[in-house]
Amino acid sequence: MKLSLLFPETSNIQRAIERIVQLEGLGFHSAMMGTAFGFDPIATFALAGQRTERILLTTAVVPTYSRHPIAMAMGAATAQAASGGRFRLGLGPSHRPIVEHVYGLPYERPVRHIREYLTVVRQLLQEGATSFQGEMIRARTQLAVEGAPSTPVLMSALGEQMCRAAGAVADGVLPWLAPPDYVAKTIVP
Repeated sequence: MKLSLLFPETSNIQRAIERIVQLEGLGFHSAMMGTAFGFDPIATFALAGQRTERILLTTAVVPTYSRHPIAMAMGAATAQAASGGRFRLGLGPSHRPIVEHVYGLPYERPVRHIREYLTVVRQLLQEGATSFQGEMIRARTQLAVEGAPSTPVLMSALGEQMCRAAGAVADGVLPWLAPPDYVAKTIVP
């Protein structure tokens, strides 16, 4: 059985890196870290990737509205190169109260937003270039990070529309606190 641990350490970066090293030593398959209002999990996993050899490093999740997809892909490619190909990028649109009241941004059309956002990020991380003109997002650039293999992009999803979006544009889904019955009947289909 493969075991992963989602841990909440977001205030002390050295302690977080030590915990990841410890998790690898204990035989865990992967370490997962979300985004709160402390340090950046992508940068943390880039640093932890330098101190570990086997453990997968997965963000679960980084909100999309607060970063342009080009900047997100650059950070993910950097973490992927630093970890020797063990980084997994988990993304999600977050929630209206966070986006509007904390970031001060409009939370509009989250399903359309995440579809376009992941299209751009995946093109950059898997093909090295994008030329995308969507309804909400525009991006045209190349990305070249030596030593960064293709990065899997996972998407947070619970509702049916988000699950369909994840099936269309992501490499996997990250459900949050979903009971097994809901996973079987809603998320998997």
